Amino acid sequence: YQWFTRSANQGYVVAQYHLGLCFEHGTGVKKDTEQAIFWYERATKQGDADAEFSLARLLLNRDSNKAFEIMQKQANQNYSTAQYFLGLCYEKGIGIDRNPVEAVYWYKKAAEQEHPNALLKLGICYMHGTKDLVLKNTGVIKDLNIAREYLIRAINAGELNGFLDEDDNPRAHLFLTEVIYAQNVKDHISVNSMDLVNCVPFVNFVSLPLTGLSAIAERQKLRDFLTTEEGRLMMYHCETAAKTGYKNAIDMLRKLKKAL
Repeated sequence: YQWFTRSANQGYVVAQYHLGLCFEHGTGVKKDTEQAIFWYERATKQGDADAEFSLARLLLNRDSNKAFEIMQKQANQNYSTAQYFLGLCYEKGIGIDRNPVEAVYWYKKAAEQEHPNALLKLGICYMHGTKDLVLKNTGVIKDLNIAREYLIRAINAGELNGFLDEDDNPRAHLFLTEVIYAQNVKDHISVNSMDLVNCVPFVNFVSLPLTGLSAIAERQKLRDFLTTEEGRLMMYHCETAAKTGYKNAIDMLRKLKKAL
């Protein structure tokens, strides 16, 4: 921190950017968003693209119009994380009117560069198609095969480059668990099965009847499925998510085991 401070005050752009990071994350100094913005702005004026993006990220809830302009500029320069955030701006109406079609367009642009969060978003979109809760009228048609491909790519990209949020990794595994279940046992996925804004999978999808012959039949179907390669793969993804301590995954794994 002290080295960055001395160098930043002498006008070194890399030090200015890293000093902004120190203030943003509280590394060697108390967290101070205002100071982080100050140093990101100083570095941005000298042409540092990373500082400019970090500035836009901090401005999303402060000056959304300026944040959107920066994201748009960097997205058009093929910066994948800016493309993802630009999609997020269009999805949620941050600094611009909501436009689901544009949101999906930019998620796809970021996904071309294997951005894990963009891949996750697209997996969710194809799980639900035009019925999904937030990205309505996207022109995306529900397709569980495509959803599965995107989710697998998201997991692989996340392992390589890391997601933007540590909970996104178990979410990706959990959504993939849902898709595999839907493809092989029962397609439960509907408009009410998830919260797209927070990317929270619906953990009650294992909704077998409690009594009667139908209960016996459905439990047997699930039991038989879990002995297959696909069934073991589904359990692997559910267990992987649960091992992180992610509550929804733990609940889902408990429901699957209880159904047996």
